Amino acid sequence: MPISATGSKAQQGFTLVELMVVMAIIGLLSAVVVLNLPTRASAPLVEARSLVSILDAARTGAVVNARAIRVRFGSGAPVAEQRRRGAWVALPPKASGLSRWPADVATSPGEVVFDPTGTVSGVSEISLSRGGGTARVLVDAEGTIRVAG
Repeated sequence: MPISATGSKAQQGFTLVELMVVMAIIGLLSAVVVLNLPTRASAPLVEARSLVSILDAARTGAVVNARAIRVRFGSGAPVAEQRRRGAWVALPPKASGLSRWPADVATSPGEVVFDPTGTVSGVSEISLSRGGGTARVLVDAEGTIRVAG
């Protein structure tokens, strides 16, 4: 059965217009992906948000377990500890969420201690730096944790 006006069968494949439409769609999708990738300057902000989640989990753990939890900062990854029988005992990194802390993120020295009611004595500020950028995490006396640019 003839397919075209000349009587020959149509060739298998795509037309140039179809290929151009597909290429345009791929180009638009790749532009969206590239624009949404985190930049080097926003890396500390990403880690600050991660730290907010870790500190929130520590605060919740202090309230649920009715034991104080301390998160210490300094060289290397932060360390989470729980108060037991008058001494600070290190929590496993997986339990505290610190097992995946990036090695190239520097934090200011200090600590945040959540008491069994979830509050903190005083205001704490943790500075993070990575790849030339910086970010701060603030913890107020009520235990509210937030990123402060």
